Amino acid sequence: MQRSGRCPAAVIAGTMIVIGITGCGGNRDDSGGVIARVDGVEITMERFQEYYSPPLSPFRTAEEEYETMEARLDDMIRYSLIQEQARNDGFLQDPMYLRRLKRLETTLLNQLVKLYEIDGIIDIDNASVETYLALADTMRHFQHIITLSPAAANQVATMLTEGREWDSVALQYSVDTDVSVHKGDLDWLVWDEGPFGVYGDLQEIAYSIPVGTWQGPIKVENEYHFIKVLDEQPRPKGTPAEEWQAAFAHLSGKQAAELEQEMVNRFWEEGGYHLDEDQFRWLLDQITVSFNTNRNVNPIPNLTPEDLDRVVVRSEDDPWTAEMLLLELEMLTSSARDNAETYEDWRDRVLGWVISDRVAKYARHNKYDEHPAFHQRRKGFIETALYAEQVLKLRLGVRRLTHAELVAYYNDHQEQFNLPERRRLIEVLVATREEAEEVLAQVVAGRNIEVIANERTIRPDFRQNLGRFAPITREEFGALGEAVFETGLEEIGPIVETPLGFSVFKVTNIQPTQRLVLEDIEENLAESMYQEERTAIVDRFVEQEWRRARIWKDFDRLREYAAQVSAASTQGDSTAVVPAADPGLRP
Repeated sequence: MQRSGRCPAAVIAGTMIVIGITGCGGNRDDSGGVIARVDGVEITMERFQEYYSPPLSPFRTAEEEYETMEARLDDMIRYSLIQEQARNDGFLQDPMYLRRLKRLETTLLNQLVKLYEIDGIIDIDNASVETYLALADTMRHFQHIITLSPAAANQVATMLTEGREWDSVALQYSVDTDVSVHKGDLDWLVWDEGPFGVYGDLQEIAYSIPVGTWQGPIKVENEYHFIKVLDEQPRPKGTPAEEWQAAFAHLSGKQAAELEQEMVNRFWEEGGYHLDEDQFRWLLDQITVSFNTNRNVNPIPNLTPEDLDRVVVRSEDDPWTAEMLLLELEMLTSSARDNAETYEDWRDRVLGWVISDRVAKYARHNKYDEHPAFHQRRKGFIETALYAEQVLKLRLGVRRLTHAELVAYYNDHQEQFNLPERRRLIEVLVATREEAEEVLAQVVAGRNIEVIANERTIRPDFRQNLGRFAPITREEFGALGEAVFETGLEEIGPIVETPLGFSVFKVTNIQPTQRLVLEDIEENLAESMYQEERTAIVDRFVEQEWRRARIWKDFDRLREYAAQVSAASTQGDSTAVVPAADPGLRP
């Protein structure tokens, strides 16, 4: 839905960047105790606990817990070896990486500002919660059409009055893409959901329209709305506590969004920003042409120095040029770039970059970048990026096999391409032998086994599939597989006791032994071997570095921690060994 004249609301928080703590570099933290060293780089117990949160299970012995922990510690050592090579290769000085790090810092600072100056002042009282619950007591099924001009609104009103189908009118006239795709159907909504929650007056009108009637055009700012109420029913409810909690969360989120919008508008006005529509459309045209020319690369056009200096977002002290915006675009993931987007989507994205950068400068001025969690997350990003960069570099050295190489592999490994006999069956699985005998008698008497499976099998997924199995080999499923291969086509087998219950089955298809033809599998074989080598080349690198590196592990400390976890698991006390949840960026 368009909201003319507004700076986009969802820009202050930026895009959330998930940072996994996969590294083990850094300085020693004596408070956590050193549990391993890799070429002098220390892995503390605190870092290990951040990486591996042990599951508290009373069924895991101390030795089993120790084996799992040792494997996880080895993982951290592998990550450290890969990260060290990336450091040695100078990745931390790579211009693209430095731009990504700056964008990450901007995102984290935006989050800090939101937490300090928005989340910290949200205030929802009990009266507001009770009022919301009363308004949200019912749900309504709406249809909706939006137009942007009086002429279009009059045309829609005329067609609806004449009895034209709402679906066809919505498809033809509604400017809300999501609504028009669904033929104007908003499905069931409660108070504050969907497009009506954006404007208070429009929402009050929508919930006052009698069921089975429509109203419109309703003018809101520069938009003309048509609303039809198809039906109404009570809203399903949880317990009083669940209802109160859900209402409180909803109202908190709504208030946060309003405060966020106020902050964004303030930063926009203080920065004196103005989007030059002509320059922006020109830049978007260059991006579109570049992307359509070659979809396999970043859609970054090759512009002259003069064009790169064009100012797209004007400001007295903080103008944004085409070059600055293209550098932001270059850092987007492929999925974020490749999705088809409207002019408004691109406009909101660009303004989002500008505002989040302004907020980050404000945060630095207020020393939010001195927050410990900011540095912790920044360090985690560096470690993750080091690992990902080195893995990518190793994998880029892998090439796909030629046709001649695939033929040679196929001929040298013929046993891999011989498929054993496989059989399909329909099974009814029941809990007792008495039930199985009853089912067997019904099948022998001629009752359809698929119908019986739908009624009686104790496997929910098999009930939906009418008891049909995927093809199995003799070696699969133990005694059941043996019985299936001793039963003829379209015959009913004997009752078989399995770990899950008692099985009654019928063989429906026999696929004889066959040899796969290279022509039929060459493409899949090439891709499979390519992916296997991409994994293997990283493993070989780690193995080589492991032999070279100076690695020390404190096995005694690890065993002591495993014993603590095992004892706490037995007692059901997680606080004794598992560190508190990461508070993230909260002050």
